[in-house]
This record gives sequence, C-alpha cells and structure tokens, in this order.
Amino acid sequence: MIDACKLLIKGMSMRGVAEHHGVKTDTVSGWLSRASDHCQAVNKLLIKDLDISKVEVDEFWTFVKKNSSNNGDRRR
Repeated sequence: MIDACKLLIKGMSMRGVAEHHGVKTDTVSGWLSRASDHCQAVNKLLIKDLDISKVEVDEFWTFVKKNSSNNGDRRR
C-alpha cells in the first residue's frame, strides 16, 4: 500500500499502479481511500492543540518534505 501511494504521488496513474502490483484499480482506489482516512486522522491529532489552520499544516508538511528531500532519507 505504501509503495502504491508513493507511485501515485509521483504521478503514476491508478491503472499503472494496479498493473504494477497485479491488482484491480478498485483495490488501488481502496488503498488510496484508506490512506486518505489515515491522513485525516493524523491531521486532526496535529491540529487539535494548535492554533493553526489546515492550510498552515499543509505548508508545514510541504516544508518538511522539501527539507527531508534535501537531506536525503535517513530512515533507509
């Protein structure tokens, strides 16, 4: 599921992801829906005690992603 999300983020079509993983496009759609639900839950936790908007959280994650790309992925 994580690999499928990475491929979608990089611009691969749902059909392409489905073919890559040997599943139906409905399966990929379900994975995407589950990932979306999880992201919404994480955002609710992050925004809960902060006085910031969803747009500011999005800008924060964009900043984090940009900086982690510049510094390499140290988790691997």
